[in-house]
This record gives sequence, C-alpha cells and structure tokens, in this order.
Amino acid sequence: MKIIEIEALSNGAHRNQTGGAAVPEGWAVIPEGMTLDNFPFGTVTAAEIGGVMTLTEWIPGEIPEPDPTPAPTADQRYAPGDYLTIDGTLYRVILPILPGSRITPGTNVEETTIENEITRISKEETT
Repeated sequence: MKIIEIEALSNGAHRNQTGGAAVPEGWAVIPEGMTLDNFPFGTVTAAEIGGVMTLTEWIPGEIPEPDPTPAPTADQRYAPGDYLTIDGTLYRVILPILPGSRITPGTNVEETTIENEITRISKEETT
C-alpha cells in the first residue's frame, strides 16, 4: 500500500511511503494504478472511501528547477526533532537523515529560529 501526505511541503512536494496497515491522520491511500504525473509534486484531493482516506484526484504540479548549488550532505545520523546549522542558519529535522544523505530545506529539514522553537516548545508543554 502506498500512502501520501495530503498537505504539501513548502516546495509543493508531498511526503509518501510504501507499506504499513494503518493510514495516519493527514495521509491518504494512493489507489493501485492511479496515474501520478510529476509525482510527488502536485495537488491532492482526498475523500473517505469505505472508512479509509483515499486519494481521489491528483493534479500534477510543476517540478522545481534543481538548485545549482548542491545540497550539503549529513556527516552523521539525524532524527526528526534534532537541530543542525548550515552556514549559520538553524534547521529542525523533520524526516530522518542518514550519513551521506542530502540535507534539503523544505524536504527533510525546515528553517527555524531559536525564538520560534522556544514558542513551539512552550505551546507543546501547555497542551
């Protein structure tokens, strides 16, 4: 089973995974044989079918031009929630990163600030 996150990342791509029995909230099953031009860049429409959130329409998006500057690569393993800096900019890891993998803002890390993280953590502690 292949699933897709309904909400797009900042670059227009959708996270996706293969396998698993349960569909997490905010994700939808991709029906077998559905054509997904320009995947994972596009617009998702999903509806609950038979009690399971399912992709019902895929509108292909534009594939962004590659960044002429190669993305930095990780020299160690990072887990979601870890922090790292690149050229003086703070990033929070949102997907696991293995040594040698590219670090790509908007895909596996998101830019943040210390102030934003203090606010986010404070909100988590009050809920």
